Amino acid sequence: DRSLPISFMCDRAALAAKTVKGHYMKSYAFYDDKMRLSIENEQNIINEMSDALENNEFVPYYQPKYDVKTNKPVGAEALARWIHPTKGFISPGVFIPIFEKNGFILKLDEYMWEEACKNIRRWLDQGRSVVPISVNISRYHIQHNDLEKALMELIHKYDLTPDMLNLEITESLFLDKPEELNRVLDRLQKLGFKLEVDDFGSGFSSLNLIRNISVDTIKIDKEFLDSEIASEKGKIVVNHTIGMAKDLHLQVIAEGVETKAHVDFLKNSNCDIAQGFYFAKPMPVPEFERIAF
Repeated sequence: DRSLPISFMCDRAALAAKTVKGHYMKSYAFYDDKMRLSIENEQNIINEMSDALENNEFVPYYQPKYDVKTNKPVGAEALARWIHPTKGFISPGVFIPIFEKNGFILKLDEYMWEEACKNIRRWLDQGRSVVPISVNISRYHIQHNDLEKALMELIHKYDLTPDMLNLEITESLFLDKPEELNRVLDRLQKLGFKLEVDDFGSGFSSLNLIRNISVDTIKIDKEFLDSEIASEKGKIVVNHTIGMAKDLHLQVIAEGVETKAHVDFLKNSNCDIAQGFYFAKPMPVPEFERIAF
């Protein structure tokens, strides 16, 4: 389009180039309106994110974790959901990657931690038998924040004990500066927090990881579970992974459990806890309370 200003052409060419950066089998790309819409949608989310946090549009949903042997809920994972006043439900798959890229994930995570602490305090005040809530720790908190101070301030503010708030760290975090991360995790463990490695089995570092890090629980990744138990060799791999973790005195959680076949396999493999749609989807807090108490 020769009527387009050259500065626009350059901007659009740069957008197209980004789509093939790092792809060695692709050496060119064409700009199209999908790219423009993607950039506009991202910018809209960035423009609205601070107000959304201020207006409590981010809502904690809890996905229960079940004891494989008793089928009773023994914990839950806190997941952020964005309920926009005009757009309705915005998928985490849309906003979480943007927040991880621009650093806003720091504020969202801390908001979710505090919401979890508020709920735990309320349950304790009601005399309920509280199950621990797992919250996510992002790369930004390891690299850019005083993680221990932020967490302990919340624990003291709501008069809780650290073991009521479990901390989930994704396996991919261990690929970048593992020694520094391990020092942070070791200090958190000494404070009394329980640590979980999320997405275990999704990367290639799993065996080194399970040997070297200071954690209490591994969460077997859904993709690992699905692909491996589809064959006899795969079942042996998962069985031995669970057995090895138990020998190292680690608790094992399987996530993405969706079928009775998954459940039966996990029972036979001596897995501790299961989480997934077979048992329950992520749900608002009042619905979780009906299940848990």
